[in-house]
Amino acid sequence: MQPFKKYSYRPIYFSLLLLVTANMLQAKPVIIDTDMGGDDWLAILYILAEPSIQIKAITINGTGLGRSEPSSNNLFHILDIACADPIPVALGSDQPRSGNNTFPNWIRDQTDDFQGLTVRHSNRTVKDISAPQLINQVIEKSDERVTILVLGPMTNLATALVNNPALADRIDRVVAMAGAIETPGNLIDLPGFKTSNNTAEWNVYLDPKAMEIVMNSINNLILIPLDATKDVPANGDLVSRIRKSGHSEASNFVANTIEGWRELDGRYSTYMWDPVAAMYLVRPEFIATKKGRLTIDSNPDSITAGNLTLTHNGTTLSYGVKADQRSFENSFVEAISKNFCESGQH
Repeated sequence: MQPFKKYSYRPIYFSLLLLVTANMLQAKPVIIDTDMGGDDWLAILYILAEPSIQIKAITINGTGLGRSEPSSNNLFHILDIACADPIPVALGSDQPRSGNNTFPNWIRDQTDDFQGLTVRHSNRTVKDISAPQLINQVIEKSDERVTILVLGPMTNLATALVNNPALADRIDRVVAMAGAIETPGNLIDLPGFKTSNNTAEWNVYLDPKAMEIVMNSINNLILIPLDATKDVPANGDLVSRIRKSGHSEASNFVANTIEGWRELDGRYSTYMWDPVAAMYLVRPEFIATKKGRLTIDSNPDSITAGNLTLTHNGTTLSYGVKADQRSFENSFVEAISKNFCESGQH
């Protein structure tokens, strides 16, 4: 190779370096709070694939689908297959702030068991502080306001706000997969769980008092409720697109996870709940939102526990009303199909 050819690449190299540096500087700081259900796994991988987001911490909520300790092992597997840089992780309580609402144990067991998928050994470890403490620490140390993406009950965030009310002023916004506002809830009778509550969504129902605390504390709260997520079902076509577009360990994991949600007759009855909320951080235009005044039934023992109602005197917040399925699928497949370990992660 001629010397002039060798040095002719230097401007390109430095231009790329400057571009990467600029992207890192512009990346928005985000804390992910997760109950580590199957859709959370996919949402976390999607965020890991997005250079516009810098994950400052992941906090695990033990009041939702997964219990805290086994969930940490599942999370580390996901971070490892994405070749993610070290990210602080902390565990939250397995008890809601009020009441004893919970998923049936058999559902939690399946979640903790990683849907039967293999969990590789990881050298990652959890912090020796609680999830609410880590939320407080990250926000207090950040030079800019932090966004919080909540993918489960609000227990960890509510506890952090109760312990330090001033924290709310340093939060840029909270985006949460939560609620059912102008559409029915998703609680149904299950083995070990009977209910007549047809208005609540699981994440709110499991700790409605925590939801009330967050609603009363955060000025910029954006809910991605069932009203929007019902437009984006999990289905076999999505799995096929993922398998055709990528062959990395991460994309295979995503396809296998979604396939694990099929019913015995081969049909899908689940939705891309948390990935839809995660994508809103990056591409908010794919969800139509509006503002409304909402009140919540925060009594965990009420027959309408977790119900969010539009009223004239409620808390003003934004919520999603419709999602564009095609836009979601195109963006999700593109992100998940990348080779995480070759492209480098933040």
